[in-house]
Formats: sequence, C-alpha cells, structure tokens
Amino acid sequence: MSVRRRELAAWAHGAVFALACCGCISRKSGDDSASDPRCLLSPPDGFTPVTEPELRLDVATALWDGDLVVQSAGSGVAWDGQGAARSELYLNRGMSYGIVGSMTCATPAELTLVQRLESGRSTDLASWTCAPGVPLEMEQDVIISENGNRFTLELDQPMSGAGAVELQITGQQWADMADVVGAAPVLLGFLMHIEEAPELVTDADNWRRRASVVEALSRTLAAHGAALTLQPGQTFVEGAAVWDPSWFSARAAGGMSWSVHVHNESDGAEALEKAVRTARHDFSDAGLDVRDLNGGFSLGIWNRMAAAGIQSVTAFKNPDTQLDLAVPRVQPWRPAEGSGASDEAAFALHDPDGPVVYLPGSGVREADHTRFGAYAERHLAQVRAHAVAGFVNTWYFMEHVDGFGPEVSDPDFDAYLEAGLAVDMAEIDAALATVVDPLVSSGQVQYGTPDTMRAAYAAWETDCAVR
Repeated sequence: MSVRRRELAAWAHGAVFALACCGCISRKSGDDSASDPRCLLSPPDGFTPVTEPELRLDVATALWDGDLVVQSAGSGVAWDGQGAARSELYLNRGMSYGIVGSMTCATPAELTLVQRLESGRSTDLASWTCAPGVPLEMEQDVIISENGNRFTLELDQPMSGAGAVELQITGQQWADMADVVGAAPVLLGFLMHIEEAPELVTDADNWRRRASVVEALSRTLAAHGAALTLQPGQTFVEGAAVWDPSWFSARAAGGMSWSVHVHNESDGAEALEKAVRTARHDFSDAGLDVRDLNGGFSLGIWNRMAAAGIQSVTAFKNPDTQLDLAVPRVQPWRPAEGSGASDEAAFALHDPDGPVVYLPGSGVREADHTRFGAYAERHLAQVRAHAVAGFVNTWYFMEHVDGFGPEVSDPDFDAYLEAGLAVDMAEIDAALATVVDPLVSSGQVQYGTPDTMRAAYAAWETDCAVR
C-alpha cells in the first residue's frame, strides 16, 4: 500500500470503521479478507433503474392565468374570447418528455411550450398553430438541454374565437419499489450547486440573495440531523470574502461541508488544475480544507486533481447529455486516470491505484419542490435495493441555488425571500419527515457528506483489504 493510502486510511479508520465495514472481515482477524465476497477488489456492478411514465402536466387540471378565460371541458380545456393564457410547470434538465394532444379552434390560435432560461432569456421548445375547422393532432418529444427548469404552456388567441385543447406532458421517472429492506445502510447526502457569476463579487444583493437560500436549506436539513454540502463556483467564495468574511466559518460551525466546483475543462488540463488549486486556496483563506470535487469529468485528469489536493469526486455529469451515469452505482470506487465522460463504462471500472474516489449519488435533480418527496422515495427505494453488505453504500440528492425563487436579479426576489422561500422549504421539510427520517430511524439510511463518505471508504479499504 502506498504511503498516501496508508496515511489516509489511518486518519479515517478509527472514526468510521463500524459504519463503513459492517460485517467485513478485518485483516486483524487473521483471515484472508480479499477472498471474502464482501471484500472484493471491485465494487458490485451498477443497475438499470426501473422506470415508469410520470405525468408532468395535464391541461385539464393545470392552473391557468391571463386575460383569456380557460375552463375545464371534458379531458381538456376550452375557451371563448380573445387574449392569452399561460400555465406554469417544471421540467428537468437532461430529460426527455413526450407531448401528446389535440386542438381545435374557430379562429386561428397558437399553443407554445416556452422554456425560461437561467440567463433570463426564453426559448420556444415546441409550438402549434391551429387552423379554423381543422383538428390539430400534436405528438412531439422534447429534450431539455439548456439551463432553466421553469416552463410555461402559453395559449394565444389573437382574434376573438372559441377553441379547445387536450394535452399531456409525460417523462420517464424512477419507479417506486414496495417493501424494500436494504442489506446495508446507505450514507445519504445533500448537495447544492452555485455557478460562476462575476456579479457575485460586485453586487452585494446578488450574493446575499443566494446566500440566504443556502442558509435556509442548511437550516432545514440540520433540523433533521442532515448537513448540506455546498458546491459553489469560485466567485461565490470570493464574494463571501468581500461581503461577509465570516460567512463560511459560521456555516462550518453549523455543520455544512463543501466541494470545489469547476466547469472550465474546455480550457485544457493546466487551466482545470489551476482552477482547482485556486478554489482550494480561496477555501483555505476562509479556514476550510476542501478535498471533494464536482467537475473534471470531460478530461479525467485524476492524477493532477489528486496532486492539487482532491481526494474524492461527486455528482458525475455527461456534458453531452447533461445526465448522470447511464448505469447508476451505489458503492464507491476509484476511477482510472484518464477515464471520464467520453467512456462511462471505462470510468466506472475500479482501479486500485486510482488517485481519487468517486462517491456515487444523483447528479441530476428534481426541479419541482412539490415533487421532491415522491422523487426521494422512488430513488431511495431502488438505491436501498442495491445496497450491499460489507461495502460502503452512498447516495445524495442535488439542488441548485437558482432553483429557488425568480431570477436572482429580479426585484421580486426579496419578496420571495420573505414568503416564498419558506413555502419551498416546507416541501423539503415534509419530504425529509415523511420519507427520509423513517429510513434513518430504521437504520437503513444514515445522513452523511462527501467528507464522511470518503472517510468511510478509506476505512473500508484498510479493513477489507481491497488492495
């Protein structure tokens, strides 16, 4: 075993062995633990999630606003007049959705699915124009590839007239599994992303608004014994030094943890390594030693990431699809140097000499907070079904700071902080109370962070003799 591995294992062993290696045969027992099926060189294979269609919008039950009065009619809606109406919904980035419906009109009318991008722009993902007296059949698939989870279905009736529409939007979602009892505990974390934004360093309101969202989610999780792991771009860390130098230390005292978060892989290996070193230095200036990384998947320069001080990596994302690993896993492993998003199968192969540990979990998120409880229940059921005794088992859910409230530069954001943020937090609180906390009470789930997950894996490496 290398000096680096021995030092890391010694640091982690005492605190987390009981958690990480339930039922493992220790070297100290005198047995050959490498021959035990619970202590194999490579973690178990990934799994294919069981999925089912999920209804994201049905015009018949959707809420509509605008100057055109839209009313339920049969399995759809109908109108008679002039004007526009819209209905809001959330769809998830990287996912494919099917749109099926029909439309009739007495005078020309248009129906459009609009995506509100995080940049403040909007784009039409699908649009249909109804001609008088000609029934319009709609069937289309859309893939959400750009940042922005807020959508509106917009109906425009430019001339007075009557019409009707039936339409549903569905997407595949992980299915629930009844009566699952996991074979081992799952370490469960919660991650939140903040992207690079120069205004975070120059605009105090911009920084403080995002910080307020982070603080609210951290408090909500802490009330259940969980901790938030913030994965901020460098500009948020720099902004803290300008606007609230004690912010990071105060959050650390409350149990929050951190990851480096980078996206500059297109600039090459040297630029990526520099960005990671700079981010770790900025964290260090705030009194934090940050060892987890979100990013680097396009280049896979894990040796250089380790040389920069990184020990674990989280939240895989394929830049082409914006999706997580196609074959999810629950047990951590060490990816080989050079492996990454260009070959997911190669990335998922365990290399005992790999310099960093990949901690598996969900690299995508559910943007609709009202759906988080069901989302968490379905995912945790399948994750627990694939937990394996004798291994470390990890999972996490993802959030994004811009998934709360209007666009952060919108003057209405402060009003959202006054009232709307509490509503969103209540949804997350309810999901934790009804879905996750009972699993914690039964011992099937244990709250964790990338730091505790990494420590658990280091202890497992030592005591299960994976080398």
